[in-house]
Amino acid sequence: MKNNKLLQNPFYQSLKRNIMLTVILVSLTPTILVIILLLNQFQTSYQEKVEAHLKELVLKHKQNIDVFLKERLFNIRHFSKIFDIDQLSDEAFLNERLAILQSEYGPVFVDMGIVNDEGKQIAYAGPFKLGKADYHDADWFKKAITQPYFISDVFLGLRGLPHFILSVKRNYK
Repeated sequence: MKNNKLLQNPFYQSLKRNIMLTVILVSLTPTILVIILLLNQFQTSYQEKVEAHLKELVLKHKQNIDVFLKERLFNIRHFSKIFDIDQLSDEAFLNERLAILQSEYGPVFVDMGIVNDEGKQIAYAGPFKLGKADYHDADWFKKAITQPYFISDVFLGLRGLPHFILSVKRNYK
């Protein structure tokens, strides 16, 4: 009975509670720390895998777009080789070529233009009123004039719409 009274003493009650809390705290603290560490490692690993997957996906799409644009550039190169400048300067003829490309590839080719070495458009086929546009100050023209073939980045240009340029430099004599 005396032993029972000792256990009812507030001091022993407090000591018992403190010992139990200490045991629980000491046993759970490492578990909680391990869980936090594992969650952090999992999150980091998962994020790295997602980023690697997205990079791979973007790379594949980039390669597909590059192949597509190079194929369309080949179409333009082909026209520049089989037709002379007089034919290509005729807007009716150029409209026929554009119609052929559009029937084959859909709305991929919106318009076509023939631009001389001074940046002046000498023929145009398409829905916009760009007949005698002057491109001598355009960034894409400055780059295109120095290379045999050129594919621009997407930009707004004279149309005010996002588009890109495929150009073939050809010296007609």
